[in-house]
Amino acid sequence: MCVLLVGITGCGTSATEDTGLGTVDPRTGCLTFESTFDAIQTLVFDQQGCSADACHGAAMSGNLDLRVGSSYAGLTTENEMFVLAPTYLLP
Repeated sequence: MCVLLVGITGCGTSATEDTGLGTVDPRTGCLTFESTFDAIQTLVFDQQGCSADACHGAAMSGNLDLRVGSSYAGLTTENEMFVLAPTYLLP
């Protein structure tokens, strides 16, 4: 089970632009993302293994897909099944 108690910060990271984690702002040395949800996807779901195939990837544990391109819809009211399943986040 993935828990969203991880601090979402990219400052002071040793990541570079070619790591796939995000873009490093050269002025601050902090990772930047297109949106807050992109940061959550990268730093929590992907980096912590929540979107791994055996968890909320291909296995879709708890009928929840946390892979890129599926996680937002699965966690919000964009989920077609939200009437039958709990909605975890409201946009």
